[in-house]
Amino acid sequence: MHWAIVLPILAVAAVACTRRTATPPSSPCEEAVKTPSLLAPPSAIEVAVTVDDLPRHGPTVPAQTRLAIHQSFLDAFRAHHLPPVYGFVCGGSLDAHPEDGAALEAWAAQGNPLGNHTRTHPDLHKTSISTYLADLDANEPLLRKLARGADERTWKVFRYPFLQEGTNLDSRERLRHEIVARGYRIAQVTIDFYDWAYNEPYARCLANHDQRAVAALKTSYLDYAKVELHWADATARALIGRPIPQILLLHIGAFDALVFDGLLSLYEKQGVRFVSLDQAMADPVYTAEPRRPAAWEGTFLSQLGESRATKGPPEPLLPEALLDAICR
Repeated sequence: MHWAIVLPILAVAAVACTRRTATPPSSPCEEAVKTPSLLAPPSAIEVAVTVDDLPRHGPTVPAQTRLAIHQSFLDAFRAHHLPPVYGFVCGGSLDAHPEDGAALEAWAAQGNPLGNHTRTHPDLHKTSISTYLADLDANEPLLRKLARGADERTWKVFRYPFLQEGTNLDSRERLRHEIVARGYRIAQVTIDFYDWAYNEPYARCLANHDQRAVAALKTSYLDYAKVELHWADATARALIGRPIPQILLLHIGAFDALVFDGLLSLYEKQGVRFVSLDQAMADPVYTAEPRRPAAWEGTFLSQLGESRATKGPPEPLLPEALLDAICR
């Protein structure tokens, strides 16, 4: 994979789009969001799809309920014959939006498990570990109810909010110990292509009635999804010496729902074989790693790269400039 070529092009795309969006919002930067095609891997890539922030992520868009957003995901699960997909729940949003409970019920009714993402999605840089753990515990009654009698192992799967595992290495070790002592398995992430950040600009573009910009966002989303897929596969091979089941992070936002079916089709064309999170986590790499890394937040592969002398390809640049500027 020609990373020395790929990454500078991504950087130019982000900068170019920032400059072009100095023009009125009707200019959607279609050309600037293009990314180069990457060579297919030598063998299929196994990917477990996971979805964070159920039942409510990102801004509300017109004529689309949270139940409808969840239903878009569920329809795509069926259409593409995915195994059960974990959704990670922040139950605190039900305080203000009790109607969103129907979305969680629909998710569970189709046989998709729900895991713990804390109750209110706290930021470890603003929260003590004791308060953070209390927030995790407070989410359990809802998860136990939604599990419909399933054993605790099913719902005692934890995903760190913001992928923050601590604020330093000591707090990371302490927090991990406390979570595991509660009986949780930790759901790592290896593919994170900034999907969450597309939901706010999507809402802006809809408010501006700018469908060309929405189309540009779709192109950018899918292009970065493909780049990150191949980066994760190449990085695992470089750091571990073999392919591993990858774990994809998505969010339950309106734009994610719009593009999700296309994302699954794209990944299928790249040779992806979808597996369950349980299948992925059964790989020994997720139990033996990470060793004490030099970092305490971010994806599993990023932390692994920090802890080893062997380096993989540099991480792809993210489209922050494009997403910040479009439809302003």
